[in-house]
Amino acid sequence: CIKPEHTHTAECFPDKTVDTEEAEDWLKTLDKVKITNNLAENLVAVATSQVGYSESDRNYEYNAFAEKNNYTRYGEWYGSPYGNWNTMFVSFCIGHANINNSDLLTSASAESMRQAWQKKSVYSSAESYDGKRGDVVFFDTDANGKADRTGIAIYKSDKLLMVIEGDVDGEVKKVNYTKTDTVLGYGKTTKLYV
Repeated sequence: CIKPEHTHTAECFPDKTVDTEEAEDWLKTLDKVKITNNLAENLVAVATSQVGYSESDRNYEYNAFAEKNNYTRYGEWYGSPYGNWNTMFVSFCIGHANINNSDLLTSASAESMRQAWQKKSVYSSAESYDGKRGDVVFFDTDANGKADRTGIAIYKSDKLLMVIEGDVDGEVKKVNYTKTDTVLGYGKTTKLYV
């Protein structure tokens, strides 16, 4: 345990046998998702099916910086069960939305994912494109010009952007933003093919 000196409790020790999932487990969460040729709606449907999922609070490990990383199905799917999972959640959704060559558009890193979408010419900055339902949203929360979070747009108006994001207080949640928030750009699913 890396906590300051104290009496150890069960909380000090992870149980790597609990809350684990295999493909058959997470595929059950997608049973009611209707996949069509509309990739934007597919992405919204997959993301919506995951709202409410929480990372494990009993199955975790500490990284080299003594930060606690909890197990998630998205990390398991991606191959990094204890990794930072905000963008792995979006990758999971892309991977299950019937998008052709989806592996070329996924990543565990928001900036790497943004660059992949840019390379395929399906990315636009927030300054040049207003975003649409089903787009992948890239956020720059520390204002350094690089994406550090991602989400999936589910509603867009003149003043409001609602997204589904992974790893918001350890859960998949719907989050509201305004147009002046930290949106760096959008991955345009309408430019992709089945």
